Amino acid sequence: MTTQFFCPYLDSEVELTEEREQHIAETHPDLLPTYQERIAETLADPDEVRCDLRFGNTFLFSRQYGKGRKGRYVVVAVVSDTVPRERNWIVTAYLTKTVTQGEIMAQKLTFKYDAVGDILYINKCSPYAEQESQELDYGIVARLNPETEEIENIEVMFFSKRFLESNVFELPIVADLHLSLQA
Repeated sequence: MTTQFFCPYLDSEVELTEEREQHIAETHPDLLPTYQERIAETLADPDEVRCDLRFGNTFLFSRQYGKGRKGRYVVVAVVSDTVPRERNWIVTAYLTKTVTQGEIMAQKLTFKYDAVGDILYINKCSPYAEQESQELDYGIVARLNPETEEIENIEVMFFSKRFLESNVFELPIVADLHLSLQA
């Protein structure tokens, strides 16, 4: 029996065959059968999607569960075939402490406003303990990836006051923005 999961990123159903499900259960018993719903959640709402560096038709969908050192990522590897027919299928899935390989194809950017503290949070991922903080300007803190030093989170204190003073708000960073592939 084949299980189908809808994936908005691929705008298609992704299949998990009985054989692949058995493979995952045998090689990654920490994921299956207990956490099958996390495979569905990861495909439906990933934190990021990476293209495998060696195989361009393989996408690695990842989503973090838990925070800090206890946090783990669910990674679902999906092969997207077009010949002989269009087919998206799960080749494997696993739990990992970190995700490192592949070119990032899509990553969510979220904004959260703390009205009580007047703080704007801009996040590419959830903050985690290993990140390093760096003050960019008075009251503007960046949290950096400890390996790449890429900015993953920004915290802007006194946000409404900063914006209301000039109706313009600037960050001391350079942005490379693209249209999202996820509609």
